Amino acid sequence: MAQASLGPGMGVFTAASKVLEPDDSPMTVRTAIALINQTRDEISGEEASGYDASTRFCIDWFEAFGMDKGKSGDAITMAQAYNVSIEELAHAGVVHAQGGSLRLLNRDELPADWNPQTDSNLTGWECAQHLARVLDSRDGGIEAAAKLYAQMPQEHSEAARMLAYRLYDICEKKSRAAEAQVWNMLAQEWQAIEEAAAKIETQSKIEGLF
Repeated sequence: MAQASLGPGMGVFTAASKVLEPDDSPMTVRTAIALINQTRDEISGEEASGYDASTRFCIDWFEAFGMDKGKSGDAITMAQAYNVSIEELAHAGVVHAQGGSLRLLNRDELPADWNPQTDSNLTGWECAQHLARVLDSRDGGIEAAAKLYAQMPQEHSEAARMLAYRLYDICEKKSRAAEAQVWNMLAQEWQAIEEAAAKIETQSKIEGLF
């Protein structure tokens, strides 16, 4: 659907001599693709407009293939719909591409020392996956997830919250019971994580006064 909507939307670049922004500056292809995707989301009633491009790719890939491999040709086509490259996705730490195939990184492949504040290519997908990883780990739990949450920019933690529900719905429709359990747990514990994170931030401010 994302790829199919690009053709009619991008047709304006061949139909018109110029495509301009409201301030009469030339509109870039990247901006046009973003507007097309935004309009598609509004029409379909999705919350996807709150996600970054890499996260939106991951959602579509997860819905189609889960955590399994798919053909790199399909990945390229899907990535083009969001104006991202396979190289960018790999650099963001969300996919593994090799030998003509691509898959999403599993949570057990994610770095244990990951810090959202030092990630130069932070995505909502990473935030959700790391929160789920820490919450579900043997030495993790709500407090550990809250410490990670407290380090995230608000727009990324909000994207992670939406993703918990979105991915659970996908898992339910696709009968992926194990993954559904992970995202259901994150959704159920979200309020507890937020409250624990707020206490961490308050304590940090108090300590900063002394």
